[in-house]
Amino acid sequence: MLCIHNAKQQDDEAKRYVPVTKADLKEILSFVKHYRNIVIKKTSGVSNDHGYLFVNSKNGEPLEVDTLSAELYAIRIAAGIDDEEACLHAFRHRYITNELRRLIRTHRCDSVSDLKKALLST
Repeated sequence: MLCIHNAKQQDDEAKRYVPVTKADLKEILSFVKHYRNIVIKKTSGVSNDHGYLFVNSKNGEPLEVDTLSAELYAIRIAAGIDDEEACLHAFRHRYITNELRRLIRTHRCDSVSDLKKALLST
């Protein structure tokens, strides 16, 4: 599970816990080892590590809420991709689609009824 700060809420409920696959977790840990930790050591130092995954490469501070949206927008414009074809929300859909595929394969669902049973049992 990853603990994710929810910028839409300002209280104690501002954290969400999101399940991740082992393969995704392996990629995240590789990113931390080969990029994030190096940035933290060079900027704020290990003793002042705030624990956020995505950090500013110049100062080691957590990225602002709109940073990923702005980056995706710039990439989209440079690539000439239409607004509806690339958005951050699409990454959420990718995740849940892959989770459903995994669930169907794992439980060998042959019908809607089998899928409903698998969903209720996990």
